[in-house]
Amino acid sequence: MCGGNDRGVNQENLIYFLKNSEIENIICLPKTGEYIYNGLKDSNKKIYMVKTMEEAVEIAKKNTEPNTICLMSPAASSYGYFKNFKERGNIYKKCVTN
Repeated sequence: MCGGNDRGVNQENLIYFLKNSEIENIICLPKTGEYIYNGLKDSNKKIYMVKTMEEAVEIAKKNTEPNTICLMSPAASSYGYFKNFKERGNIYKKCVTN
């Protein structure tokens, strides 16, 4: 899962890394996730564009194989989406345990 507030950070190195990695599924959240999503369209990855953390976790649950890892690594801040990192983490935990 990646994406978040756009602070003008160049995402090209991340896109290059994701294209060439063994990562199979990439879930993109607004706003930088839109840029990452578009940069990965021509890759062999399964890419999902979602609007909320709840949607992202639901897709992750459905597409993460047992005994594998789903990493939430936003690569961007979540200011404007959550009050702070604790709120983001609590929402993530709530989604994962439901």
